[in-house]
Amino acid sequence: MLGRRELPSSLHRHRKLGAAVGSNRVENRRQCRSVLAERNLLLHRKMALGVRTIVLVERTIALVGRTIVLVGRTIALGERNWLRHRKLVLGERN
Repeated sequence: MLGRRELPSSLHRHRKLGAAVGSNRVENRRQCRSVLAERNLLLHRKMALGVRTIVLVERTIALVGRTIVLVGRTIALGERNWLRHRKLVLGERN
């Protein structure tokens, strides 16, 4: 696709929790633990608000024509944290 490019996302680090980020193994473990704790806190807060489905964005892709595709994991909270990989397409409405 012409004009396709990746946009920076604040949740990029959620994508590869087990992957090595740097050369320091202890620092990598600390980062993974903090990301998992952050995700867990987010889930508990949303559950307290009565939210039943959360989408964690892994990657944001910009396409030509002002269409945005978000690639993420859907977590249905009422069903034992059921995960599903999906793409959400957001387009401009006229």
